Amino acid sequence: MEIPQSTGHVIAAEAVFSDVSMKIHRRVDSWDYAGGRRIVDALTSFARKNRDALGEHSFGFQLTQRTGGTAPLSATDIITANRNGSVLIHLDRDLNILKTTSLNCSKDDPADEVVLSEASADAIIAHYEGKSVLRFYANGFTSGRINLDDPASKVGRLARNRFDADQYELAIRDHYREAVKYFQETDHWHDRPKRTLRSGLGRCKTTEDIFHQSLVRWLERNLDGDVRSKPRHTSSDEPDIHITSFRGKLYLVEVKWLGKNDRKTTHRQGWLEKAVRQLAEYLKKQPTVWRATIVAYDGRDKPSFETLISADDNLDDGCKTLAQCGPETIHARGSCLVLFLESKTASEA
Repeated sequence: MEIPQSTGHVIAAEAVFSDVSMKIHRRVDSWDYAGGRRIVDALTSFARKNRDALGEHSFGFQLTQRTGGTAPLSATDIITANRNGSVLIHLDRDLNILKTTSLNCSKDDPADEVVLSEASADAIIAHYEGKSVLRFYANGFTSGRINLDDPASKVGRLARNRFDADQYELAIRDHYREAVKYFQETDHWHDRPKRTLRSGLGRCKTTEDIFHQSLVRWLERNLDGDVRSKPRHTSSDEPDIHITSFRGKLYLVEVKWLGKNDRKTTHRQGWLEKAVRQLAEYLKKQPTVWRATIVAYDGRDKPSFETLISADDNLDDGCKTLAQCGPETIHARGSCLVLFLESKTASEA
């Protein structure tokens, strides 16, 4: 597929915040943003022309600035390649297909924001989310979304609320109310009467993953900022979720859980105290982090939850923010939210 040359140039002050290719360049130095704009424009044009054929499905593309693709991209190729499960279609600079690689997702559980964001480590990924949105990830960060109904306008707000990056804790509490408290979306209970959590669900291989992936998806949809999920296989001490505001402030979120799961793993208050201590040590070494938050989803019984002392009595029922956890004091640039998991539905409670 031949892409016409672009003669326009970037106005720097605007480009940093509005030009997708410039945002990609900020995350991946090797990406040439001028040539990249042609690729982004061409893929946008392709998605608009083929969205009736592609429908409301999710597809991923890895963008490169190489040459050597063997066949031009087509809607038929995309649908065929994803027939048995989600794949990444690698494209050259003219949108010719270089190869495909599996994302290890079944056709019944296609790749979503979390999978494709993690796949963009040291890479550029375009995510066709459906007929209305084309999203771009670069090195783990969202680097822009394009409104396929009208590429010149901003993507409409996809959710009921929208929060600035520095309001991420409000977004976390909103996620708790709307998706987690009564297991509305997370489906985290293995045995509700016994308050036993699942040890995994679908692509989520651990109890923590169930809450982590749901929260990342929520923040992606509801937060005005770059949201990056740390790859789950890494063993570093850095927190799970990185949030970068458009002004460059970095916020971190560490996801934990308390209670027991169906593999007989038990996390008590000492587990949370250890997390608070580790976060304080991490923040001492990382002065550029603006704020970091531990989010602990509490599957213990209600009396155990009530022993925790909240520093703010005005939070919603089931939410506590701690200034102290046992012998551990929350770091000045840290916070700790503990969110109680109801085992009855909202109508039963």
